[in-house]
Amino acid sequence: SDLLQHVQTRFSITPSKSLPLTFVHLQEYAHFLDRRSRFSLLMESWGTMRLAYKALEKVTPHLFFDTTGCAFTFFVARILAGCQVAAYVHYPTISTDMLALVWERRPSYNHNVNIAKSALVTYIKLIYYGIFAAMYGYCGSLAKLVMVNSTWTCGHVTFLWRGARSRMTIVFPPCDVESLKNL
Repeated sequence: SDLLQHVQTRFSITPSKSLPLTFVHLQEYAHFLDRRSRFSLLMESWGTMRLAYKALEKVTPHLFFDTTGCAFTFFVARILAGCQVAAYVHYPTISTDMLALVWERRPSYNHNVNIAKSALVTYIKLIYYGIFAAMYGYCGSLAKLVMVNSTWTCGHVTFLWRGARSRMTIVFPPCDVESLKNL
């Protein structure tokens, strides 16, 4: 009931009492989402797939609605569990910006200075990122409906989830504008 109260307070939405809601508790599998130091994109995405599988073992909905941007879960939901998939993406798991940083060999949050110094290791990382981006794009394209929260996200997700381009729309997040009315 705390969660439903939060939804009502935050989004001004009162869920219908007739709407069947089932909460799936997965605390014992939280370790699936532990951060990884190497191959983090791949390993953490594998963790989201494992967690989605555990959740869908307990309850298999008609519609799997993702708001995390972890598109690898779409494979589990659609291919393994037979759900329809919808997504509201705030930030993609990998972006063309991330690919560009590695390509340009610029040290950054996703590109260690020691890797950036080496042309060979950077090339290997580009192969890894390219394969990951292709897999991410395939999984993202499994969604029947894709909503994104900004033009920036739309640009990146449109590029990566090519199979879902025709099913993508921008839905700007709700925000409280009451204080702005006083300006």
